[in-house]
Amino acid sequence: MESQISEYINYLGLKSYVNIITYASKQTIKDYLEHTDIFLNGSVVTAKGDRDGIPNSLLEAMAMEVPVVATDVSGISEVIIHKQTGYLCESRDAMDIYNGILYYIENPAERTRIAENARKFVEDKFDSVKLFEKCADFYQEVIENETITMEEMAMSMAVLISKMSRDPNTKVGSCILSKEQNILSLGFN
Repeated sequence: MESQISEYINYLGLKSYVNIITYASKQTIKDYLEHTDIFLNGSVVTAKGDRDGIPNSLLEAMAMEVPVVATDVSGISEVIIHKQTGYLCESRDAMDIYNGILYYIENPAERTRIAENARKFVEDKFDSVKLFEKCADFYQEVIENETITMEEMAMSMAVLISKMSRDPNTKVGSCILSKEQNILSLGFN
């Protein structure tokens, strides 16, 4: 795949403008994002039906206030709200993607506003400490009031762990649920 992309880059005469990065450390990615004007996430659904959920790279760019152009695939529209937290466009539609990039170039004030909104959105919705605190408060109330079944608690915990696992700085270590013993324990590192 990389050789095909390289050939196409050469064909388009873009070799001196494009670097293909197959691996980068967290610090290198952070350095790149600090110097990025627009982040493009061109997710697609493959012929086999494979697709991204919500790519971590997308959340990382948003957290660093890099304006995002992203295609409307899978869960991406959960975080990219068109012209609020990013520019959402149709998958495989080059003109729509181009219009997204052009929108930011032609509207620097909007680019700044949207990037700031995106950072706030990620902080509000994906901060692992905030998620944990909200969840712990919720479950403490539920346990005290006996208003939830173990199945509902298990589903909620699965959602929480799934969301927290998207945070590259948080690793879920353990989760213990016991309504009978009033135990809610989550271990993170």
